[in-house]
Amino acid sequence: MAVVLPTLNGAEFIAEQLDALFAQECDTSWHLVVVDGGSTDGTREAARAAGAIVVEEPRRGYGRACLTGVDRALALEAHTHDAVAFLDGDGSCDATEIRGLVDALATADVVLGCRPGDRIEQGAMPWHARLGNLGVAFVVSLRTGRRVQDL
Repeated sequence: MAVVLPTLNGAEFIAEQLDALFAQECDTSWHLVVVDGGSTDGTREAARAAGAIVVEEPRRGYGRACLTGVDRALALEAHTHDAVAFLDGDGSCDATEIRGLVDALATADVVLGCRPGDRIEQGAMPWHARLGNLGVAFVVSLRTGRRVQDL
């Protein structure tokens, strides 16, 4: 399992997110990859201190950070990943719920979690990202017959 955590100036939350992942009894084959978009607040140092692999990605964008994290996870010499999870590094996702998502993979090809709307900090997600998220969730819901609220 690889867990990719895109972040930008998330020093306040990143160690907490990583500690919560390690507390989930993730075994040693899990790789926690923090993709930093140019933080100036000590995020990279906090992530390394918490035990994560840190990758710097100077190009902006959440999607770019996710792709960079996957590329890094797949390039690891010890790569044995059957799955990749994406978890926001800013605390908007509850890292303690990852075990439930991993367990659900026993009977599914794709598993999506849902962030409660009140966990997304005001201004953290631009209007076009919110709109895109809603649009893709709507299309996935139509295609699968399952209610999807968030990606």
